[in-house]
Amino acid sequence: MRHNVPFYSQFKDVEDSYWAPRSCSIVNLKMIIDFYNIKSPDLIDLIYLANNRGFFGRSGWYHEGILKLGEELGLIIHREEGVDFEKGLKKIKTHLDEGGLIIASITKKILGNKRFHSILITGYEGDDMDLIYYHDPELLSGGNNKCFFVDKNTFENEWRKMAIFASKKA
Repeated sequence: MRHNVPFYSQFKDVEDSYWAPRSCSIVNLKMIIDFYNIKSPDLIDLIYLANNRGFFGRSGWYHEGILKLGEELGLIIHREEGVDFEKGLKKIKTHLDEGGLIIASITKKILGNKRFHSILITGYEGDDMDLIYYHDPELLSGGNNKCFFVDKNTFENEWRKMAIFASKKA
């Protein structure tokens, strides 16, 4: 199953060259908000709003800030950190089945260095989630429902066991 989530690129859709490489979490939040057809500022204004509220720091976007902003915009949103992989995967599957989306904190290797990044989980295949579909805001294109996918073992190695679960308020 896959949700048909709009895709935004932090390098193509964020016009501010300072914020483009720093905006993955807010871009993911914007994809969620637009998936649920919730009225919100445009992407760059959302980034400025989050920054002006103090939600960005030396190591990136504070999860607590993402939660506050998401709630204010009309989402039911919470985070889970340090979850066991199999239990976390079951929570992700259940949340997707219930119509929710998940921002997952991952590590990426760039030029041999590990750094933190976030992706938006949009679906899966297989009862055991053998494949996990996602939008990666670092990419220049993804298109609606043209998700990328990763196998379960790779996801286990890259996922930092931190996730933000979001759904629309009733």
